[in-house]
Amino acid sequence: MNKNLIISIMIILINILAAPYCYSQYTIEQITNEIFRFGEEPQISDNGYILWRGTDETNTIDSILLYDGNSIQRIGDGVRHHLSSTGFAVWESDGEIILYDGSSTLQLGVGWDAQVNSNGHVTWLGSSNSVYLYDGSAINIISANSRWNQRLQLNDNDYVVWDGEADTEIFLYNGSTVIQLTDNATSDRAPKINNNGDVAWQAYDGSSYQVLLYNGASTTQLTNNIYNNVFDEDNLQITDSGYLVWASKTGSDISDFEIFLYNGSSTIQLTDNSYYDGNPRINDNGHVVWVGFKDGDDEIFFFDGYAITQLTNNTYPDLNPRINSSGDIVWNSQIITQIDPHNYEFKYDVFHATPSVVPGPVRINASPLVYYTSLMVAYDQSMSGDSIQSQSLVFNEDLYIDENKSVTLVGGYDHDYTNIDGKTILNGSMIINNGIVVIENYSLE
Repeated sequence: MNKNLIISIMIILINILAAPYCYSQYTIEQITNEIFRFGEEPQISDNGYILWRGTDETNTIDSILLYDGNSIQRIGDGVRHHLSSTGFAVWESDGEIILYDGSSTLQLGVGWDAQVNSNGHVTWLGSSNSVYLYDGSAINIISANSRWNQRLQLNDNDYVVWDGEADTEIFLYNGSTVIQLTDNATSDRAPKINNNGDVAWQAYDGSSYQVLLYNGASTTQLTNNIYNNVFDEDNLQITDSGYLVWASKTGSDISDFEIFLYNGSSTIQLTDNSYYDGNPRINDNGHVVWVGFKDGDDEIFFFDGYAITQLTNNTYPDLNPRINSSGDIVWNSQIITQIDPHNYEFKYDVFHATPSVVPGPVRINASPLVYYTSLMVAYDQSMSGDSIQSQSLVFNEDLYIDENKSVTLVGGYDHDYTNIDGKTILNGSMIINNGIVVIENYSLE
């Protein structure tokens, strides 16, 4: 039976990206059930379809299962599955590449590590580690006979990137020719490509892995890590809107990785804690989901462009989060049950979180209501006599009261402004140079 619940959330405010609305409630649904009992490595398309590897009603392992929003169906057997944004699926079954188009399957040939794009076109590694591309009608070899080719990525224009050669260089197929983007004596690994043809990858500089970005004309190094960051192909992602997200160490602690977001012009550190944050995923809106090893197990965290929300809070690992363009999130949980003193049952369930959009954390209580993400901006936009209401959150900013007007600051509201359930915490300075301000339910830190 599916389980639905509205979870209480933990929000950490980060005043770095403007958004008049934010996510603060989520409906979480358990997708796996008593028939389809196991699920690993779920993925979600933009139309809400969820694909994972699990077991079916006959207890067949390595079934490829698809949830269409209403029911679960088994569409094949295999491993190493991939789902496109439009719902095409591809996987490896008994050494063959299988493509699912929404109604039927097509066997493409011998291979592994397949990727499918929104048009249903597929790239994979085949005989002699050659790179193959199926364009919807024909199969072509775009790079032949290299035992080093690996980690393919495909965009919607049929551009393919991968790393290859003995010292792992980056290669780009641009629809007609293969271009070698790097040529050095160190490792360049795990390239990711967006639909603009921009390519990001991780490059070793002799002491640490750095993030590099190729924009079609030149390559820019986005990081300058001094710590010995460990390569992880899941730790870097790129979007069509130019956002990048990755996990990186900020200190000498080998287990303490933080999440970083590049917004097209600057890099922002999203997390700053004493535990591991990794496996980030991002959508075109700049919303990020990742795993944080907090309080002894893995939990799911989400950044909506303004605030960080802890989606899960339990005693078992929550792993492999993915996010689509609407902000829907999927992950799998590893639930371990002790049967007797010597035996345990391992169960993997797939969960789906649907965000609810609610008003922003600050508003001017006027007609019409206007919402803001910053106390300072709300004050600047207010008129004399206005009441500025804010939620019971932490605001990391300074507030300057310097205009000849009278305003009231009322803090501590819940997410929909129906009740006062706490205090607004201002983590910064409040400087009053002019005017009159009445303050209620605030704490200054």
